[in-house]
Amino acid sequence: MKRNITGKMVCLLVLFVAAVFIGADLPAAAQNTNSSTTGDSMMQSNSNANTGMARRGRRRARRRARRRARRNAATPTVEMPADANANTATDAPAAPDTSANMAGGEQSGSMPGMGTFGDVADLSGTYTGTVSYPEGGMEGEATLTLTSNTFTITAGSATASGTLSARSWPGYTALSMRFGDTLPATIVSTRAWHKGRTLRIQSVSGEKRSFKFNGRSQ
Repeated sequence: MKRNITGKMVCLLVLFVAAVFIGADLPAAAQNTNSSTTGDSMMQSNSNANTGMARRGRRRARRRARRRARRNAATPTVEMPADANANTATDAPAAPDTSANMAGGEQSGSMPGMGTFGDVADLSGTYTGTVSYPEGGMEGEATLTLTSNTFTITAGSATASGTLSARSWPGYTALSMRFGDTLPATIVSTRAWHKGRTLRIQSVSGEKRSFKFNGRSQ
């Protein structure tokens, strides 16, 4: 009887010890399982992040490459000639001689788009009409006599004379009138319109002396 009770107590003690050992192993196994799962999740997250960064880097590189290609295409390539550094001063045209002879002499050279200075305009004749020359005290009816390079104008009791220079381009006649022979010279820059028997003279824009004449030849 005592042997049976002792045997049962031994069995119970063995079962208890086994249960203690099994209970001690379960948390460790669970912890290992959780650690393994967490590590796998972190590795997967890191892998996804690295993959995303790599993709973004490739997209940026492609965009930069496309922008460089567009800039290169938009910028024309200028090829310099072999003698680009040569001194071209000897190839430049000589500046025209723009000196004017106020006595009606010939002029040489040219004005861009205006022809040559050598085209002398002949306005010779005697014209009657009206004049407005405040600086010379002339207003109203007047008579203007022009020769090749001189002029005389009479308005009432006032008379003035001098030299002139007339040059003509297509659609434009420049008339420079020098009153008297004193110094400093009194020069008035005007434009003339001569058609048939009519003659009209007016100061050009920017001329500080006002002069106007409108008349017809006798």
